[in-house]
Amino acid sequence: MRMPCHPTSRYSLASSVFFVTYIPLSIPANVLAQRYGTRPVLSLLMVGFGAVGTCQMLATGLSDLVAIRLVLGVTEAGVYGNLDIILNRFLGSPPPAFASATITVLHPGALS
Repeated sequence: MRMPCHPTSRYSLASSVFFVTYIPLSIPANVLAQRYGTRPVLSLLMVGFGAVGTCQMLATGLSDLVAIRLVLGVTEAGVYGNLDIILNRFLGSPPPAFASATITVLHPGALS
């Protein structure tokens, strides 16, 4: 059986709907980290990210997958910014390009 080499429109929709919640909620998640601390916020985000990521295997249709991807965008929104805050506190004040490159290498989810 031959499989198409290009992604279908369903796959594109499920992949891109993630950014509908990820982009607008990145800044509020980082404000929460500044206010309540990075440990509790990053812990909640990572536990939620893992739980929602695991729930993706339970999706039976496109609507389920789209809903789960929207929630995944909510839980992953603040992870990159929180890691940046932690890295800046740990290393002092590194150049911004160094901090972003280090987070990208250490956080495999940023590459996907």
